[in-house]
Amino acid sequence: MALAVTGAGHGVYFPLCIVAAPVSLLGIIPALVGVIPLWAVVGALSGGNQTARRRLGIWLIVQNVAAIIVVLVGPFADLGYLRGPRQTFVPWIVGIVVLYSAGQGVLWMRIRGKPGLKPL
Repeated sequence: MALAVTGAGHGVYFPLCIVAAPVSLLGIIPALVGVIPLWAVVGALSGGNQTARRRLGIWLIVQNVAAIIVVLVGPFADLGYLRGPRQTFVPWIVGIVVLYSAGQGVLWMRIRGKPGLKPL
């Protein structure tokens, strides 16, 4: 979804900056190229042993801090452009943020070993 909204142009890169952090600190092109491999590695770590899940926890902390930094000062810090004609994308962006947050919650439960979240 973040990649689809990104295709709408300037001012709607915000979802991509969050899901591709910390790669998005390097710019828009690295974020576009790196987002899928980045989350493939995260998915692989989530199904691993306890050591892999600990590494995933460290990675998620780094990723969340990088997302905050890139939204505030990085190449994606363009939230002002969401005013005007691009307001139509705000529901998409809210949806992406909600889904992303839910995914983060599931990953943290996997890391902590909550029952009911067994590997497939």
